[in-house]
Amino acid sequence: MENPTISLRQQVENLVMEGFQRAEIVEAVPALSPNTIHSYVKEVLKGLTPEQRRGVQTKRDERPISPKAQGGQTPFKDKTYLSLLHRRVGIRIYNHRNKSGLSLTEYAKTHGFSNRVRLSHMEQGFYDFSLSELIEVAKAMQVEVATLLEPMTEGTIAK
Repeated sequence: MENPTISLRQQVENLVMEGFQRAEIVEAVPALSPNTIHSYVKEVLKGLTPEQRRGVQTKRDERPISPKAQGGQTPFKDKTYLSLLHRRVGIRIYNHRNKSGLSLTEYAKTHGFSNRVRLSHMEQGFYDFSLSELIEVAKAMQVEVATLLEPMTEGTIAK
């Protein structure tokens, strides 16, 4: 996308006018830092008339949304657990919490987890445990670390 005959600032302005998002501009103009691009985009948008702004917005709406422009978040439905081992530990935590009849928040407070979101990620296999965290989980559940890591049997799978 780079064009040596126009300035980098002009390249940023052209991309803004074509409806590019900041993240896409950062990718298209690697010679500039993200902070510089942010400043240039802000200046360009500030100088637009309401009619020009509508035109830019229309072009943005017509462009396909790139993963970079989505903020890097993976939609929940597209997430996969980190590994079978992570999932195994998560299922065991879930089963233990389920048997205790506690909500995520209650279980997190009772068993010393920092928050319910982390606990939820652990249960779903999305959280990458450190060894010390795995030891803390085992203590909270009153089991050996090896028990958390054992292969699943039919009776341990969450329903």
